[in-house]
Amino acid sequence: MADKAHFTLEEVQKQFERWRRGRRHREEIPAALWAAAVSLTASHSIFKTAKALRLSYNALKKRANKGAVTEASNKNTFIEFKPGPLPPATECVIEIEKPAAKMRISFKGGPDIFELVKSFWGV
Repeated sequence: MADKAHFTLEEVQKQFERWRRGRRHREEIPAALWAAAVSLTASHSIFKTAKALRLSYNALKKRANKGAVTEASNKNTFIEFKPGPLPPATECVIEIEKPAAKMRISFKGGPDIFELVKSFWGV
C-alpha cells in the first residue's frame, strides 16, 4: 500500500473492497487498512468515512480519537522549570493545564511562581 497520508476516500474504498473479496470469514481488518481509514478522518468526517468504507462508526471514532491523543501527547515537550527571581521589568505569561483545570498567569516582575504551580498541581 502507498503512504497512508496521501490516500483519497475512493482509493481506500477500493482497498477495503479488495480486502473484503479475499478475506476469510470473520478475519479482522488489517492494521494498514485501519490506519488508512483513520487518516481520512483528517479531511472527512468520521461519519462520512465510516459510511463510505462500511465500518462501524464507533470503532472508527475510537481509533481516530486514540490517534489524536497520541499525536497530541507526542507534541508535548518537557521543559525544566527552575524557579528563581526575575528582573523587575520582566513580563511573563504562563499557562498550565491538567484534565479538569487550566491556569493562566500573567504578570510583571517576579512573584513566587514555583509556589503557585505547586498549589495548582496539589503538591
